[in-house]
Amino acid sequence: MSIFGSYGIRGIWGKDLDATIARDLGRAFAVYQKPKRVAVARDGRLSSPEMCRAVVDGLRSQGVNVVDIGVIPVDAFYHSVAHLKLDGGAMITASHNPSEWNGVKFVDGDAQLLTGDKNVELGKIIERGIPDVDSIGTFSTREVIDEFVDFLISVADLKRCRPLNVVVDPGNGATSAVLLSLFARAPFKWSGINMDIDGRFPGRGPDPKAKGVLEALGRTVAERRADVGIAFDADGDRMFLVDDLGHALSGEETGILLARHFLMERPGASFVYNVVCSHAVRDLITAGGGIPVRAGVGSLHMKPAIARTNAVMGIETSGHYILREYNQLDSGLAPAMVALAALAAESRPLSKLREDLDPYAHDHQDLRVVDPMVTMELIRTKYRDAILDELDGVTVEYPDWWCNVRRSNTEPLLRVTIEAKKREVMEQHFKELLALIE
Repeated sequence: MSIFGSYGIRGIWGKDLDATIARDLGRAFAVYQKPKRVAVARDGRLSSPEMCRAVVDGLRSQGVNVVDIGVIPVDAFYHSVAHLKLDGGAMITASHNPSEWNGVKFVDGDAQLLTGDKNVELGKIIERGIPDVDSIGTFSTREVIDEFVDFLISVADLKRCRPLNVVVDPGNGATSAVLLSLFARAPFKWSGINMDIDGRFPGRGPDPKAKGVLEALGRTVAERRADVGIAFDADGDRMFLVDDLGHALSGEETGILLARHFLMERPGASFVYNVVCSHAVRDLITAGGGIPVRAGVGSLHMKPAIARTNAVMGIETSGHYILREYNQLDSGLAPAMVALAALAAESRPLSKLREDLDPYAHDHQDLRVVDPMVTMELIRTKYRDAILDELDGVTVEYPDWWCNVRRSNTEPLLRVTIEAKKREVMEQHFKELLALIE
């Protein structure tokens, strides 16, 4: 497999990645970015210390001065690179992948992630060979958590908030490094589960979107009579909410909740959502006086749309929320603070607030196919009387239902999303669509 992906470099440690490759990646980044001073950070995976040392060695061997900012979530890493005015950085993490995986997210001096072809270029630099340099870069350490918590407290106005009872579940991931400091300063009653940073992820899987992963948080919220539960993925750039009855919200429901709160402060604001989001996002933002803007899936598509329209935020089904005021970077904790402010300003519980956030019937399935391109053409032909667009994959739109079929970036899969105003209509056309694809 190729370790160079659209949103970072990842592979199974000891198979696809090792210390030698990690050192070469550090050297290649130094050649590509030409930084003078960078930050390095890591998540809590068992292989992260070794991989981090190797990347640091590679960077320093090319004369780059390295500031080690420790075990922190990826949004704290992004913030630190920008706040400290560094020339870039390397975050050792495999995001929400299983525990045996690891990887690295390189960023430039604006803390923007190197994506797609830029990551591939690092591989080409390694293949061509990297000449040695005479000087060795310096190494230092710095604590950054308090500075990041200062930022988080400033994200939302918490002064007039009612005291909420909040349960957090970082899933034994790196977000735990920040939570205790945040607990001490945000005006809520806090408690947590799976708080110990442990790269084996013993409490639950590293991906909160996986089936059943949030059930323990839901039970805990209900048992403790809490107002809300908040879960994060292993490196902390995705956030999910659980209501007071213990039921998880979808990415779209949380996005609408955040958008409504922003619209109270900024009437007429724009919000970017991706092509597989429920039409509820579009419809409810419009009903609230906002302007919905549609974009392709992933930050490669979302961030340019946010910049082009000066949107307040981007909403994805995956639990990624991109806030314009957070330098258009993925964060779990920043939108979590906005969500808490939104909920604390309401008199109704979250279970009531969400009742009108999901009015449509929808489903999703990933399908393995022999030739995705052939299958996509079958869909275009079958539904040629519909409104078709290819902003990302193929979207088929009828008055009472719609679907999107798009290729996976990493596997021979088609990702199928379908939605209708009525469940029976959705089920009928989903069955028809699956028969066509399979």
